[in-house]
Amino acid sequence: MKSIFKNKTIIIIVIIIIFLITFILFRISSPKELKILCIGNSFNQDTMAYLPPVLNEILPNYKITYGTCYKGSAELIDHVHWFYDEKKYTSFNYWGYDKESWRRYSGRSAKTLEQVLEKEDWDIITIQGNSPDVLSNQGVEAMIDDASSLINLLEENVSYKFDLMWFEWSSRPLENLNDFEMYNLIHTASIEAVNALNIKTVIPVGTAIQEARNLPDFRKIGDSTEGKMLYSDNIHLQAGLPSLLATYTTAAEILKYLGYDPSILEHSSWLPDNNNVVQINASNGKGGGMTHGELRGINADNVKTAKQIAITVAKANN
Repeated sequence: MKSIFKNKTIIIIVIIIIFLITFILFRISSPKELKILCIGNSFNQDTMAYLPPVLNEILPNYKITYGTCYKGSAELIDHVHWFYDEKKYTSFNYWGYDKESWRRYSGRSAKTLEQVLEKEDWDIITIQGNSPDVLSNQGVEAMIDDASSLINLLEENVSYKFDLMWFEWSSRPLENLNDFEMYNLIHTASIEAVNALNIKTVIPVGTAIQEARNLPDFRKIGDSTEGKMLYSDNIHLQAGLPSLLATYTTAAEILKYLGYDPSILEHSSWLPDNNNVVQINASNGKGGGMTHGELRGINADNVKTAKQIAITVAKANN
């Protein structure tokens, strides 16, 4: 009897060990999920058009879902006013990666920000708005108040945990300020907002752009207007290298968030061209997207420099 009991015990232990090994191997081999929602205005397109393929190449062990939710020229407080309004909100675009291709989900069924938040349990939510008045303490305080109102509304309407990131970005130079002065003020105001609110980090896109503007080779890209070398139409970042720089900067911060050294961004080999662009936000009026200028500034040296800028800025951004 003792021998039978002993054998049964050994069998049970072996079964438990096999189960645990199988479970661990399954957890290791199963892709981790990451869901990113960007709330802002049309400037989201400058980054999000390239972010999905870059991140999916660097993070093959992650299944990433992306959402972009925007209203043209919107400020942070506008998203509070339009939170439940189906008539004023512009667009929610909803993308996922399925093996070798992108698949667009039925995202347009979500017409309000409230509905967007219900679509997925978003892990990261980025917020971004038009240029705040950063010339005075009162202006910065007003910006923080607007952001606080939006964050409170987000937290009140979800039952899941998410982390916030602040997009340091601006559409055009403020009055009587050059680009360098503007971005210094924007960056300082962004850091104040992160410190004052429950925000994980700043995504320092503006800082990276300013660093790039100081490089002669980058200043040759695009239009010839002094101070706007990385812009198209004097407003949005140009397709091609400028938008890729914004993508690298955003990707570097997300890598840090996940516990990776942003230097692994150097291993990214995906580059935009007129055929492979992930068309998330931009529209050419024919149902297409950013299919213009995708090769602008794209060469081995410029791409390497853009990665170095993004990695350096991310490491300095604590």
